[in-house]
Amino acid sequence: MADYKVTLYTDDSLAAGTLNHVFIKLVGTQGESERKWLIGLKGAKAFMRGAVSSFTVSAPTSLGQLVLVEVDKKAFLGFLEDSWFLAKVEVKSPNGDTFTFPVHRWISDKSVHRFREATGLWTLFMYTTYYSVHKKIRGTLFPPCAYLQCQISTFIPSCSSEGL
Repeated sequence: MADYKVTLYTDDSLAAGTLNHVFIKLVGTQGESERKWLIGLKGAKAFMRGAVSSFTVSAPTSLGQLVLVEVDKKAFLGFLEDSWFLAKVEVKSPNGDTFTFPVHRWISDKSVHRFREATGLWTLFMYTTYYSVHKKIRGTLFPPCAYLQCQISTFIPSCSSEGL
């Protein structure tokens, strides 16, 4: 059994909180958790304006590197659906890795909202992009940094072949 500590940050803006039931599902490279209702000792205060609330989500086995969280909410009994401004979700894995999922948006309906993990994916993208460029230029399998001077400009990689 793998236990993940999930922390949800409700924004501090006016009317950002919700009284609805909130659910979460963790998706990793090696599996996914069941959809879990986030209920705890704080009760209705767990998702009020500016609240930071932590919960434990269990999975039968390790989920590997987390890549996605699915968040949804349902109205409490006969109450109306309200809007909730979720700032971010942080998940701490059983082996101590912390995964951050920036949200920064209003969740106003009862559909499932999916958010990607923010760290590490850019590094992987950059390496594979440079590796492809390097392989085309040199035709070798050596790391690209040995031959290319690369720059990042507005999140678009561009490489210069000066010194080749």
